[in-house]
Amino acid sequence: MASMANGANNSQGTHGNAVRAILLATLLVSVAAAWWLTQTRGKSQRVAKQILADLRAGGLGQTWGKEPSRLLLIGRDAKGKPVAWRVYLRDRTEQGYAGQMLDRFAPAIAGARWTLTEDASVGDYRSDVRADVRAAGGSTMVALRQGRITIIESRGTLGRRASAGVPDNYIPEGMRSAVMWEVARRGEEATFATTYDGKSIADARVQFATITMTPQGPRTVRVGKAAVYEFDEAGEVSRIDDALGITYVRVGVEELFKTFPEARRLMPETDDASEEANTQSTPAQ
Repeated sequence: MASMANGANNSQGTHGNAVRAILLATLLVSVAAAWWLTQTRGKSQRVAKQILADLRAGGLGQTWGKEPSRLLLIGRDAKGKPVAWRVYLRDRTEQGYAGQMLDRFAPAIAGARWTLTEDASVGDYRSDVRADVRAAGGSTMVALRQGRITIIESRGTLGRRASAGVPDNYIPEGMRSAVMWEVARRGEEATFATTYDGKSIADARVQFATITMTPQGPRTVRVGKAAVYEFDEAGEVSRIDDALGITYVRVGVEELFKTFPEARRLMPETDDASEEANTQSTPAQ
């Protein structure tokens, strides 16, 4: 009996040692994974900060130039059916730049306007989203002033307001296309801070989100899990593949109006909305 008891104790001891070894190995793997993640994220955040610092130091005009720009896109599903369209506009101002965006995906419609100074230190942004073009929706307003943002969100009769200092890797509204092009051009992954319309305030505080941009080639960049953007040699967006399986490609104004007659009525006004030559240009954001 004593021999059997000793055998049982030895078995339990061996089993206990094995369990402790497994737990220790699991802990070491977890620590190593956490360290690797911290190092990787830290590097991509440093890249993001450097990109933003370089764009501010050189001025937005270094990337965008002085000429007005307009980008028109038609989105098609996997079967090739046109299901959506987008318009991006941008123009030079005395202080920097101003832009507009319209995104139509029936029955929803979203629009936005923004302004930025040359060094992207001061800006204003307002977006409006509606579930239907005839129905009231919500809006988000963002004011950037020297390293601090104030956000006002409105949904029906409800409104919320919050302010916060911005992280060094925060992308000002309207600046995203310039940032994406830099990520693709430099070939380094970068993690930025941003806010999302309608989701930027919680518990009376600004809710910053992270968005990682990953180069997919010399002129292609994946933005989070949402979309892949392709650029031409001049740094202009030529194609967008989004997470919903919709592919957007640049088109001329006549093709847009022919495919979506409503675009003629809804599209933001330009100095010459029918000028075909200006439709293949840089996006507004």
